[in-house]
Amino acid sequence: MNNQNVSGGRPVNWFSVAAVICLIGEAILLLHAKPATEAPPPVSVLILSLMTLFLGAGAIIYRIQEKQNWLFGRWLGIAAMTAGMLIFAVQSVALHKAREVSQFRHISAIGNACLEYAGRHQGHFPPNLLTLLNAKLITVRDLSDPTNALAPIMLPSNWDHVKRSVQIAAINRNSDYRYVGSDLILPNSAAKGKLLGSIIILFRNTQTMTKGGPLGFADGHVKYYASKQLINVLAACDKSRKQLGLPGMSFAGIDKTGAANARLTANRIRSHSSKRTGGH
Repeated sequence: MNNQNVSGGRPVNWFSVAAVICLIGEAILLLHAKPATEAPPPVSVLILSLMTLFLGAGAIIYRIQEKQNWLFGRWLGIAAMTAGMLIFAVQSVALHKAREVSQFRHISAIGNACLEYAGRHQGHFPPNLLTLLNAKLITVRDLSDPTNALAPIMLPSNWDHVKRSVQIAAINRNSDYRYVGSDLILPNSAAKGKLLGSIIILFRNTQTMTKGGPLGFADGHVKYYASKQLINVLAACDKSRKQLGLPGMSFAGIDKTGAANARLTANRIRSHSSKRTGGH
């Protein structure tokens, strides 16, 4: 018995058949193994996706000079290959989006916890993230950024017996987020209260002036800013801080040279951009 179909005597493209089988297996695994935000899709899904791709490519060149079976020809392999790539791509995009949503949720949880703490302490924002943790306003899980490849923060079993200064240093060092709202006090007027919406209190530890990222503000909202927007956002933050009698800040922390650092960084970026474009 040969590879030819009785109808028309055209051969079956077994690469196409194998690609469809892999595609079905990939779809079944994705339905039964929904990935968590902390982990990518299972390796088996990736393997089946790659096999679908290669088998689909093989289907294109298999007995290329012959007319193939109308149902199990090379077109089926091409369709399976395309569908397999789309399924995996959509799954990856959905996973990335879920991680971003989780990241915003973590930052928002910390920002709202700061406001709740301030409401309990005469308007004073917490001095550090450990204070929020000890007050059970946030969990240690909130301090981990779900969009990076690092393992979530875990507290040692003897954590309660560690000195407070060591605890603060450990949280500041291991948290994926940097808190810069320790000098804030809730304004006693509505006009000044509006300034909180432009004052940054939380950002990722890896945040720089040349890399976009999510920023947490003193009124509890979170927003993503592209790198080209950061100069203006930081300048607005420093302006609001100045109106509240506070020193400026940079992504290195709070200092009196924060605004100067922002202007210096802006000048460097503009200078670098001008050089690359020949001064035009």
